[in-house]
Amino acid sequence: MNIQMTSREESVEKPEERTADSKWLWPNSHSTPRPEFSPLTDFATPFVEHQVFQPEAIALFKHFTDVIANQLAWYDDDANPWRNLIVPLAYSSRTLFAAILAMSSGNILSRMENNHDCTSLHFRSMQFHRENALKLLSKDFRDIRSLSAMPWLPSHSQLGKATLASVMILSYLEIHFPTSGAWRLHLNGARQVIRAVQKPPVHDRTMTFLVEELFAATTWPLLTDYNLDVSIINDNVELQGLLGTATCPDQASGFAGFCLALRRITLTERLSQRSKSDGVLHIDTEAAFAKIDQTLSQARSCALKMVRPERLRHSKFEGQDAKHLIDAYYHATAVYKFRALRCTATNGYSIDSHRLQLLKSLLAFRNLESFAQDQAWPLFVAGTESKGDAVSQDWIRCRFQRIIRCSCALDRPRVISFLEAFWAQTEHESWIDFGRQRVNDLASFLIL
Repeated sequence: MNIQMTSREESVEKPEERTADSKWLWPNSHSTPRPEFSPLTDFATPFVEHQVFQPEAIALFKHFTDVIANQLAWYDDDANPWRNLIVPLAYSSRTLFAAILAMSSGNILSRMENNHDCTSLHFRSMQFHRENALKLLSKDFRDIRSLSAMPWLPSHSQLGKATLASVMILSYLEIHFPTSGAWRLHLNGARQVIRAVQKPPVHDRTMTFLVEELFAATTWPLLTDYNLDVSIINDNVELQGLLGTATCPDQASGFAGFCLALRRITLTERLSQRSKSDGVLHIDTEAAFAKIDQTLSQARSCALKMVRPERLRHSKFEGQDAKHLIDAYYHATAVYKFRALRCTATNGYSIDSHRLQLLKSLLAFRNLESFAQDQAWPLFVAGTESKGDAVSQDWIRCRFQRIIRCSCALDRPRVISFLEAFWAQTEHESWIDFGRQRVNDLASFLIL
């Protein structure tokens, strides 16, 4: 859908035109009192004014701003780009608005027990808003496709940003139900939007943030996808070029550098495996090592510079815990490097020293639930290094269960199942070798 259409009177449904399909979204919606505060009330377009009179839309939108924006951000501070950049964009995009409502319904649904009285209600709500978002998104894609044949003008940027944000949010919605694999389709769609709008202007904070999100979202699947494909190499080069990860100021959180390091480690490991299988040298491992070490060091330094303790929102310990989180990411990724590239020491550091520092960082959290949405990767790596240690395994399992309770399950139950299977076997020391062997009977999972 063309974004400009959302501000016209003819594009706004009248309250009395509400279809029967939408009445079940909220019990007794016409008699429900309007909340005293809504993030919608500050923006008086006809589209927004219509939504203000729908209590179910208000409640779901508020759930996104209050809860989901926190979960999607690396850490929730006053500059949270989901709240500061994406939410205002939704006030003029019906597609993005519908995607947000679908995401909120799905997030609430994923937190409920199966026998909860409202499970059916929120499932139907999620389906309704998701189908609406997909229908509107189809129109947006057609508009972008027609515009891509022309020079990309500033007036088109609103459509491009809203469409990319919608696709990313729908992908994150599907990650709540990861075994369907639907999230992969949305990530492919996001790549198409990026290609259509070409390189985003460096001064456009919203597009830069969304490209960084896509860069991160397409990194995690690579870790458990053991089949090297040319598209992986092309995707790595394309997104890295768009993001410009070498420059810290372009990063919304500072964590994009760790994603870049993870990509380089994974790509090096896959190319090394190909070299072994066909006898042709596909990569200079020594040069790759040096590049990875440099990337990791820069990522840690950049992430630490981006922390603003005075802007964090939830507790006085968050500033300290943010630094522990960054250290945990650094050491977890370093351990992954050693395991993936089969070495024991570089630049005076050994896998044992990084393993010890990783555990110290995780144990140092003042609040174990701080940045729960970010803890899966360092906890997973710590778990892979706990083979034969029943006490550590119990601790890892309990910590995972805790972050599931305070955020969402996502694919974490399958992460735990993988770790338990890895702990139980004796053939492989490396979880990567174990995962490659089990690729046919243990589907790829997301370490999120």
